[in-house]
Amino acid sequence: MAFFNDLVKSIAAIEEMDEITVRGIGINVREKGLISKGGRGLSAAKMSAQDAANLLIGVNASASSKEAADCVEKYGMFKLKNANGLSVKGRDLLNEIWENDISFGEFLARLIVMSGPEQEKIEPLGEFIFNNVDFPKGGISKADMCLKIDRHISLEIVFIKGQSKAGLRFRDFQTRSTYAQLLFVGSGEDYQGDRFDTTIFTQRTLRAVGNTIAK
Repeated sequence: MAFFNDLVKSIAAIEEMDEITVRGIGINVREKGLISKGGRGLSAAKMSAQDAANLLIGVNASASSKEAADCVEKYGMFKLKNANGLSVKGRDLLNEIWENDISFGEFLARLIVMSGPEQEKIEPLGEFIFNNVDFPKGGISKADMCLKIDRHISLEIVFIKGQSKAGLRFRDFQTRSTYAQLLFVGSGEDYQGDRFDTTIFTQRTLRAVGNTIAK
């Protein structure tokens, strides 16, 4: 089980951020009811995958701790607008997004769960990627992907600030070519100007957070 401070330390370490900054963002998000809150010590709230997803959104989508909770509410509700490069044979989470209108926040939480500890030396995240991305023929084998995805794929979670968009990209680790991508957007009434900042984290952050909440 992981507590709030465990989650803060995990994200600060893997994203090389100041722990005080991450904690300040987390407190702002928690005060708005978007991260579980309990007592002190062992009675403190245990962190869920959704708590972790909300803190990751707050840390990566906001420019300051003051706006973090609002960013979590906004980005967390984004819905999938388009996707390309996906396999038609996929029958798990990516299909569920289309069928059940899953939000970006819930999608991120599901990815965190899949990024937890290995199961019988197989990475669930690697199996998920192999089953859902339409790789070229003669490309990556399922065995290779499930054993160690970092050798082959960079899974990137992308926050496009200023244009209020978020995405997921599957890119070749060596060539940086994109195999597949998903785009999540808001209501359409947000600013759509020509200046924006992009923040990206990869499966390394997902794995660190997934392992933290699985303890």
